[in-house]
Amino acid sequence: MRCGNLSKEKNFEFKPDKKLLTKYYVSSIIVFLTIILFSVAFLVPMFIIEYNPQIWIIGYVIGGISVAGLGCAFILFPFYYRSIRYELTDKEMIVYRGFIQKVMKVVPLRAITNIAVVRGPIDRIIGIGRIQIHTAGYSTNQGPEEKIDGLIQYQEIYETLSQKIKQFKPMTPLASLEEEDYPIIEPTDINAAILSELKEIKEILKNK
Repeated sequence: MRCGNLSKEKNFEFKPDKKLLTKYYVSSIIVFLTIILFSVAFLVPMFIIEYNPQIWIIGYVIGGISVAGLGCAFILFPFYYRSIRYELTDKEMIVYRGFIQKVMKVVPLRAITNIAVVRGPIDRIIGIGRIQIHTAGYSTNQGPEEKIDGLIQYQEIYETLSQKIKQFKPMTPLASLEEEDYPIIEPTDINAAILSELKEIKEILKNK
């Protein structure tokens, strides 16, 4: 990733640091060990209760699948890592990833509602961070629309992205409404209108 004053550049490309690959390896090992521990914790009581040696066949199958999955992950992770690339322009944040199925995700800066720096335990240990990008089309429950992972200069990227997003704040739909077309109704005007309607109703009832 290029260093320097990124905020002065109109367009720039950058890639995640190689520490992201380390994160993938560590995460996959943690998942593997978690599966093994849960399998043992589940199978040992069953074996003690039922005294059935065939129960361990299930353990061997689970272990074999886990080892095979871990091996495939270690082989494929480098290809996936090399496919990741980020591009920030004055109007868009573009994310490229995938070596089997190529994916290009374009997030317009005007659609971004919030960005956040997130650093999990593994991120803090190996010294990287990621930026989560939220847009109006994605709710909090759905999570971020896109994330920029594996950054050493995460704070600098965050500040640069924030500055580029700020230029679109006056372009939001609410801010672009013309006052003459959408007059602001004050509470006092509403009260006066209600009072006038009540007086008219009272006069009609009196005449009856």
